Amino acid sequence: MAEQKQRAIMAAKLTTMDFADMGFTISAQDQQNLRRAEADPPDLLQARACWFLLVNHLIPAAFPSGADRKDGRFLAQWQDVIDQEQVRVTVSHDAVDWLRRSVCKEDLRIHPAMSRWRETFCTYMGTLTPDIGAIE
Repeated sequence: MAEQKQRAIMAAKLTTMDFADMGFTISAQDQQNLRRAEADPPDLLQARACWFLLVNHLIPAAFPSGADRKDGRFLAQWQDVIDQEQVRVTVSHDAVDWLRRSVCKEDLRIHPAMSRWRETFCTYMGTLTPDIGAIE
């Protein structure tokens, strides 16, 4: 009963995630690839770098053979966030914890060129969920 109550509290707790606050180092070539308009602000490029990392590298590596229904519900929430192209979003603490636990595993294998961005992303995710222990 106590565990269910704790889960309900975590699901109701909201966390603001700022995709522009992650601090990605983006090369000139990557900036050009991420830019959709000449006037795109730097915070939007930071957000797009994060979304690119998630959609093209981390999530496929975390779920190489597909996602079950529970994981699919969390993935759908994050797809909605990415589709809206909002730099700052408020999501459930549960969703942040799920994403961190899914894509920041020590044994998750990704393309070596994405290593710096992954470490930046996972460090940022750790600041959002400091109350949750280390990831296996």
